[in-house]
Order: sequence, then C-alpha cells, then structure tokens
Amino acid sequence: MTSPSGNFETFFNTWMNHQESLFQQLLVAIAPENAQNTELHKSLIAQIQSHYKLYYMEKMNATRDDAFVFLNPPWFSSFERTLLWLGEFKPSMIFKLIDRYLVDLTPDQRQRIEQVKYEARRQERALTETMAKIQESLASPPILNLARRHGRLIDGEVSEMEAAVEMLKMDMIAVMESADALRGWTVANVVEVLSPIEAVRFFAAAAELQLRMRRLGQRMEAERN
Repeated sequence: MTSPSGNFETFFNTWMNHQESLFQQLLVAIAPENAQNTELHKSLIAQIQSHYKLYYMEKMNATRDDAFVFLNPPWFSSFERTLLWLGEFKPSMIFKLIDRYLVDLTPDQRQRIEQVKYEARRQERALTETMAKIQESLASPPILNLARRHGRLIDGEVSEMEAAVEMLKMDMIAVMESADALRGWTVANVVEVLSPIEAVRFFAAAAELQLRMRRLGQRMEAERN
C-alpha cells in the first residue's frame, strides 16, 4: 500500500509537470504582442490560482496524515530542502521577486506592497517562534525520558508517550497550516495590488524560480550519484 507521503509525492510530480506547462503559457502572455491582452492575462491568473489552490488542498490532507514528513520532504532535492521554511518557501521571498521583476510600480502600489510585506514578516517571525517552541518540547524532560526508555515502557507510559506524540503532531499540523495560510494570504494580497499584466509577470517569475531551483537540485544529486 502506498503511504500518504508517497501519494503526495506522486501528486507533486504531476503538479510540477503542469507548472512547467503553465510557465510556458505565462511566457507567451508577457510577450510584447500580448502586453495589452487583459482577457488573456485574467484567464491565466485564474488558472494559476486554481493550480495553487489544488496544491494546498492536497498538501493539507497529506499534512494531517503525516505532518512530520513535511519538515524534510523526500520529493524535494537536498538543495531545495535547504531553502525551506516550515515545509516550503518563505513568504518574504515574494518581495524579492517584486523588487527584481516589477520595478515600474507606482508609489501607491509600492506603499501597499510594503504594508503587505510588514504584516507577512511579522507573522513569519511569530510562526518561527512557535515552531521553535514545538521543537524545544521534543527535548523536554518528560518526552525525552520516555523516548530513551522506548522499548521498556509499561502500559501507562505507552499511553503517555502516544498522547505526547499526538499532541506534538497536532501542534505541528497547526503551525504548518498557518504557514501555508500565510503564503496564500501574501500572494493574494500582492496580486490584488498588481495590474493583470503585472500579476502575470509576477507568477512567471515565481514559476521560473521554482523550476530553476528544482532542476539545479536534481542536477546536483545526479552528479553526486
């Protein structure tokens, strides 16, 4: 029987293939001859948003089955895993893409983007602190003592160990879902500030970065093997 994480890995690989296809469509949409094609841009934005919505729905289900695997996802290369924050990209990375690829925003747009950035970073810090507390709980004396005696536990201690692990799992699920919600909130609020062509350029930059990092990580692993 395929494990939940195995099912998600299969889904992710298929999702990434579709991401490549959408990226090619994004490149066409930002070509000079399509710069004024607002209907094309809006249609493509809706497709991209549905694509990511599907991803996060599948990820949420997989996280509830096995939250711990998302701290070190096997479907990412070791290089990609060095870039992760709570299982995926850090929301503040979005603003680096904006600074690089959307240099002609209006002062009003810049101000609104700065407000989103401030809130995103504030929530990032709060979630990082929450995760640190969860990780500290792993080394707390009660759990550590039970873990060291794993194989020599009596019935009551087995129940205590199971309860501790279940509580840890629920805490992990909560923080991972909050991180995904923050990623979604950040993207949605950024896109709201942008014009359709700017949003398409933003999604193209994000997809290009994701695909480039994936190819680089896969190449590095192939060279090591």
